[in-house]
Amino acid sequence: MPGAMDLAAFQRGDMDALAAAVRACRDVLWCLTRRGFVTHEDGLPVYVRGVEDPDVALHEVVRAIALVLTPERRASLEREGQLLPRALRAARDRLVARAVRAGTLVSLAAEEERAEVPAGVEDLDAILDADGTPSLDAPAPDATQLADREAAQQACNQALRQSDERTRTLVHLRFREGRTHREIADHFTCGHAAIFAHEARLRRHLYRALAKVWPDRKVGPVALDLVLAPEGADGRPPPVTAERIDAEVLKRTFQEEPRAFGARLGWALGFSAVAAALWALMYLGVLPHPDQDRVLEPQVSLQCNPACTPGAQAQVKVLAPSDAQLVAVAVVPPDGVAQPLLTRPGGGPLAVPFGARDVLTEVPYPATLPADLAPGSVAVAVFSRRDLSPHQVIELASGRVVLPQTLTASVAIP
Repeated sequence: MPGAMDLAAFQRGDMDALAAAVRACRDVLWCLTRRGFVTHEDGLPVYVRGVEDPDVALHEVVRAIALVLTPERRASLEREGQLLPRALRAARDRLVARAVRAGTLVSLAAEEERAEVPAGVEDLDAILDADGTPSLDAPAPDATQLADREAAQQACNQALRQSDERTRTLVHLRFREGRTHREIADHFTCGHAAIFAHEARLRRHLYRALAKVWPDRKVGPVALDLVLAPEGADGRPPPVTAERIDAEVLKRTFQEEPRAFGARLGWALGFSAVAAALWALMYLGVLPHPDQDRVLEPQVSLQCNPACTPGAQAQVKVLAPSDAQLVAVAVVPPDGVAQPLLTRPGGGPLAVPFGARDVLTEVPYPATLPADLAPGSVAVAVFSRRDLSPHQVIELASGRVVLPQTLTASVAIP
């Protein structure tokens, strides 16, 4: 682990300390799991083959690291140098058990059996006895694996050539440079959720492309990470896969051990009884029903005199959420490309009119409908607690992004 480990923070479950511990083990365990190793089982030397399916490899790495980060194991750690050996032993035990279940454990009692061990596979027991660290070398691919990877890359490249420039930029930033969703959202000046959704659509598109060259395989997210990753000098996981390992381990790591199932069941039954009692009180009219909630939903209304025709003047009223500070109104035609209707001169949102948090209140600025107003257009009000860029206003009104602390309301233009 780079730098000195804060043992006290690690033992009490500080998330930054736990994340650093995951990073200290992640790459080594990934390479070991993918490459395989030699160890001893029942006193005999055995060869554990590397896990070929990268999604299965990720599962094994996550489980092994999570085992040594339990509160009980953390409390017993006396120094930083014990962490990685513990993780390696946990990975060894899991992978040996997996090989035994699958019947793939190779005995090395005979000379001809030792010849089955590929070059570069290390003796894990010897490394642990010497307080060493396994290498980060990737397993040497055979001709079939090289051909498979080349076919997969060609299929993905062909699919990407048919995509737009924004999608190709996303692939470069996410899979080649390893940027996070938030960093890419800043690059595109859009919401984090929009990037997450864009990547999900991209993955579905590429899964279909890979199904044509790998018809007999179920391609998982990690396999796609590897296909899109740049060629590396060692066997470390691609940046997106590394991010995935970190998140999966931390999801399984607690500051304190979860209570026993019986105790949690008792609490669950108690909460269920309280919920049933509250429901009964609502049914009997003692407590108000959710439909009687007096919190008002945001609204927007639009009226024209005499009619809402292209270029006509419109009166716009809004009912704002209680915490909204700003509002912008746009016209969204059926094709979904929004046009600003009521914004600041630069395109950003206006201050919410006084009184608009209680009743529908007119926005005291002139609104002129677009000259090319299409039939079936709607007016969309974007409410926000913070300032928005003109691009964000249009994206929110068009429904292409979702940002925190924002709400929208719409009404058909009569």
